[in-house]
Amino acid sequence: MKKLIRNAVLLIALWVDLIASTSTLLVSSPVIELSDGMIRGSTAISRQGKQYSQFLGIRYAQPPIGSLRFEPPERPDKWTGVMDTTRCKPECLQYDAMFLKRIKGVEDCLYLNVYSPNILNSNSTREEQASLPVFVFLHGGGFFSGNPRMYDGKYFMDENVVLVVVWYRLSSFGFLSTGDDVIRGNMGLKDQNLSLQWVQENIAKFGGNPNLVVLFGESSGAASVHLHMLSPMSKGLFHRAISQTGSSLRRYPNTVNLEDQARSLAKRVGCTEETTTREIADCLKKVDALKIVETHRDVQDTLRSDYSVYGPIVEQVKDEKAFLTEEPETLLKEGNFNHDRSTVAKLDSIDGWRAHLSRLLRYDDDNLEKSISVADRIRKFYFGDDGLPSDPRYFQNLTNMFSDRMYFLPTYNTVQLQASQSPVYLYYFDYKTMGSVFKVVDAVQLAIIPAEIQIARYFVKTWINENILGVQPPSYGAAHGDELFLLFNLNVFLEARQGSIDYDASRVMVKAWTDFAKGDKVFYDGVYWPAVDLSSNSPLKYLRIANNSTTIIDDPIEERMKFWKSLDLTFLGNKL
Repeated sequence: MKKLIRNAVLLIALWVDLIASTSTLLVSSPVIELSDGMIRGSTAISRQGKQYSQFLGIRYAQPPIGSLRFEPPERPDKWTGVMDTTRCKPECLQYDAMFLKRIKGVEDCLYLNVYSPNILNSNSTREEQASLPVFVFLHGGGFFSGNPRMYDGKYFMDENVVLVVVWYRLSSFGFLSTGDDVIRGNMGLKDQNLSLQWVQENIAKFGGNPNLVVLFGESSGAASVHLHMLSPMSKGLFHRAISQTGSSLRRYPNTVNLEDQARSLAKRVGCTEETTTREIADCLKKVDALKIVETHRDVQDTLRSDYSVYGPIVEQVKDEKAFLTEEPETLLKEGNFNHDRSTVAKLDSIDGWRAHLSRLLRYDDDNLEKSISVADRIRKFYFGDDGLPSDPRYFQNLTNMFSDRMYFLPTYNTVQLQASQSPVYLYYFDYKTMGSVFKVVDAVQLAIIPAEIQIARYFVKTWINENILGVQPPSYGAAHGDELFLLFNLNVFLEARQGSIDYDASRVMVKAWTDFAKGDKVFYDGVYWPAVDLSSNSPLKYLRIANNSTTIIDDPIEERMKFWKSLDLTFLGNKL
């Protein structure tokens, strides 16, 4: 056992050394002239040994600070000299409610990273060879958190595409609104929109084709993708879309009166003398940013505070400055969205009851009698007459209940409304990755210890339990976000490198994603992937991605979706 522990310690030491050695990959300094000035990047090596260029921390907007706080983003000033873009910038200011329970990031955060293969003919420029598909990634995190630095180009650079990863404002900095033209809201979505404008203007300098842009995202990033499909502001800025567990019909915020929410924030940070929304906005712009983000701690407890959650809204002023002027469901029903976008959508496999269920699952409970009836029907459907939601034996049922309401149903409704207008492809992710979101959340517990060390310790301990002690943990299928471990090198310790158990699955998924940009017929691991067909009475067809096979299956959640539709519930507030 002592030898085993020494080996485990050695494994951690080697892994930490590997982190420290990544700087050795930076072997040259490519320079590119953009519309705003020149930048100097670095080079790195892809998973299969290809050299690529990376430009980290390119400014695409003015710092959203001071008088520009809560305002739509503005283009950056031009600069002289050569801007250094060899290091990632910090994430946008946020309260990390999921992992370390602490404040991190900076308010001046409107940057993006670009990764580009080095495949150019020496007799021509990147701009002359601007033919590569461009993938623009929007991170998730419920619009209140997220770390875009995690998503690098190491895997995608094997497939001759250009990858762009975008920073955007979060929580109140990105989504506060006074419900009028003072603080209009949707600043984070407008950040994303400006980054797409930047791509159209500059991506050819990196070898990318501005007429072949794929916008993709996960969770709230996926919802953002879908919202861009609905926004006239983003028309013509991208051409295909991939939404990984997210939809515009998924209500992220607890909807409250927008002005009341702004007044609540103002009161909590000491703006108590102001009466008009203009006075509130002026005061909030002068408050220390850390004081504002302190109020975001309540995001953990949405059962207690309606006012702590911020997200996309339908803007009250309907003009060219508005990102969204109608409810997404209305736009989808009317077919009022960009029809030339092909879309990939994804599902994952994963007496206080009466009092809190409506808040947890976000449905209106104004009618007490109906609310009690609905809570009882949901309990019986998922747990039977005798099952208890708190019983560990019913954890999978509890997971299904929450997933069905909060993720599957919005995606399902989106497909029903959109598939008749443009191609939609569904996949059911049932693959168990070596690095699961469940495991990472369980591993990272202490803010004072680097997350990488905690993850390493956790997986060494897990390996000992499973391979030495024979203790097998329960398995509940794929978790929300698990496919990100196959698309990106999120953590050196969990890298899907050659020889690892996830390597083949990762290569297949990255290739399928990049192939999606290139042709009308879509294949995954050699399996033809049909678009959704609503004209027949047969069940929806899903591409099922599992550990040992890739198959086309009939709708695995049809009966559960019929149950939720039979409840005819209104999302909390009935508004985005």
